[in-house]
Amino acid sequence: MELSLPQLLLIFVAGLLVSGFFSMLEAALISQDRHKLRHLADEGNTAATVMLELLANIDRLLAAILLCNNLANVVCATTAAIIVARLSGGWGGAIFVSTLAVTFLILIFGEISPKVIGVRHAQGISLACAKPVRLLLVLLRPIIAVANFFAGGLLRLAGQDKISDEKTKMNLRELRSIVRASALGAKAAEDSESGAHYRMMQKLLEFNETPLEKIMTPRRDIIGLNLADGEENIAAQIISAPFSKLPVFDGNIDGTVGFIDTRQAVTAERLDGGISAEKLRAMMTSPYFVPAGGAILRQMQNMRNSGQRIALAVNGTGRVVGMVTVSSFAFAVIGAPELPSGIKTDSGAFLVSADISLMQLGELFPHTALPTTSATTLNGLVQEHLGNIPDSALCLEIGEWRVEVTEVSKKAVIKARVFVVPQSSAQQR
Repeated sequence: MELSLPQLLLIFVAGLLVSGFFSMLEAALISQDRHKLRHLADEGNTAATVMLELLANIDRLLAAILLCNNLANVVCATTAAIIVARLSGGWGGAIFVSTLAVTFLILIFGEISPKVIGVRHAQGISLACAKPVRLLLVLLRPIIAVANFFAGGLLRLAGQDKISDEKTKMNLRELRSIVRASALGAKAAEDSESGAHYRMMQKLLEFNETPLEKIMTPRRDIIGLNLADGEENIAAQIISAPFSKLPVFDGNIDGTVGFIDTRQAVTAERLDGGISAEKLRAMMTSPYFVPAGGAILRQMQNMRNSGQRIALAVNGTGRVVGMVTVSSFAFAVIGAPELPSGIKTDSGAFLVSADISLMQLGELFPHTALPTTSATTLNGLVQEHLGNIPDSALCLEIGEWRVEVTEVSKKAVIKARVFVVPQSSAQQR
């Protein structure tokens, strides 16, 4: 039975639509983010689970899509040739022109436009088509098996393996780039909550390379108990101790012999009417040491695995240079609270204690770069910049920060006002 011209035209349009659909689906699948799919699957999205199963056998999936796409293109070309042949009486020139016209139509409506749509809406298209595509794979299984047999032989001859799931995993550098790009997107969208989350993720990634000394309490600021101070002085220090855990040393901090729980020590002092060095030694836990130059994340993992919440940081010669706690790590990730570490004034400055770490201070000025320095606290930064301990109030500019020292002692800077240097002022310098 001979088909009429309207029927042939309908078949041509249907073939063009089918070609466009499978081109769009192919682009959507190639552009799909597997990590987002895994997240959706973990949340119970069945379409995402099905799509992950399909992507696990990408060769079968592409074979099915390309089979349908090419079949639709052939149908379009053949139908167009029959229509033109009937209308022109078999004139060869008309058939040649129709071939060019059909190629153009397939390129626009069957390839370029559908693929652009597929890339732009990859996730929605993939999830919507996941179950129908799985059914299509079942129906076309025998044909796909034959096609993959020959295609697989050619790939093996070319030394190409299947795409494994391992090859889609990200390394640390790639993950950091994705988090940075996401943070910029959140900032552009003025989404403060998302921006804060992304900044926390960035810090966690950076902590894999940042040395522990960047967040530790420096040696000069460590509060501890000296066994040589005598029973009365030790008892007074325990009662007034600002922390629940303190290092106990004999002579100086390099001679640390353990850590003491101040609450337990206070209870013992009140029950026994005093506390001696011998009682302290009985209550102490063994000291734990970590390298100051070790990566923050690795050292914190070591502390967690060892059941430690406090450790002394030592340098290459074994000298104690600082102390770190689990809360130091959490504080560095979450950021510094506005009080009591910083009190914002009307001029945009923060009045801070000079023992604040530079990482915590940087949280108060998230859009500025930390000064290049080996110091870990504001006090250390000022002393390093000046080359000595200031004996009076003064003002200095360090990088993008202006520091106004407001209170000093013989040993250190006590308090300072910190704010960002105005752009015009920075450009004039």
